[in-house]
Amino acid sequence: MLKSRTTWVSPQKLFPGHNRVATGIARLCILREDIYLEFAGLEAMELSSSNPLFSVDDNGAAYRRLYFFRASLRTLTEIYGLSAIAESRKSPR
Repeated sequence: MLKSRTTWVSPQKLFPGHNRVATGIARLCILREDIYLEFAGLEAMELSSSNPLFSVDDNGAAYRRLYFFRASLRTLTEIYGLSAIAESRKSPR
């Protein structure tokens, strides 16, 4: 039987700020979660809760879908910008 172990490691240890590659990977990890949530929000039929404090769909489904669509475009633009920066650094000057 396979077993796994989960340990906590400081994000600063995994992604040191002085390392450009580590910083880029950290940003991509965050952007991956952003785009995942944004696409899930676009697909969701309802995000309302029975508790009004937790309702995120008070403005209606059409407004929510537009919000998540715009948010996903912002995230994709940022991802594209990161890849363009990476490509420009690869090419000889």
